Amino acid sequence: MKPILLLLITVLFFNCSKEIIDPPMPESQNDTVLMLKVDFLNEVFEGGKEIMVNEPIADFDVTSNYQEPGDFGGIQLYSANSNTLLFDGTIVWMGLGEVQYPLEIESPANFSTLEDAIELPVADQFENVMYSEFAYYPEDMDLSTIWNAIDDLALVKTYRDANPEAKIQMFLYTPSVGVGDPAEWDWMIFMKN
Repeated sequence: MKPILLLLITVLFFNCSKEIIDPPMPESQNDTVLMLKVDFLNEVFEGGKEIMVNEPIADFDVTSNYQEPGDFGGIQLYSANSNTLLFDGTIVWMGLGEVQYPLEIESPANFSTLEDAIELPVADQFENVMYSEFAYYPEDMDLSTIWNAIDDLALVKTYRDANPEAKIQMFLYTPSVGVGDPAEWDWMIFMKN
């Protein structure tokens, strides 16, 4: 009787432990944020990255942690609902900061393109990331020229089709301030699927 009981306990243990070790992936694990990098002066697409987030809701807001550059500063951007890090960059007064996260982005050549451009969303769909009261965004910002840099990307269409009401978050990364050089600045555009 004891060997049968021991065998049943062993079988039960292994069947239960498999569920604990290998649980099914929740659907929210498939949610991603697409970050696209566009040169500030030339409005040329420079690459991008998909970042996994754990937020099944459609809304998309970005929060920030900003360290004002006395000499050295930085900024981190997070998905507001999941607190997932989306971007981290240093900012140097009278110098040049650098992107800390994501360290690597896919080159433009790795992005599939479409034959037809994706129509520019209405201006209300775009939102500037206001990381401080001194956040700089050009008054004459032309959304259409920025959008033209990414309007033929298949992933942009996929994200817009999957979540057409979500805000497109715009962040102007200025790694140099003081006598900052706009040739070193980049638009970081975030979309959630």
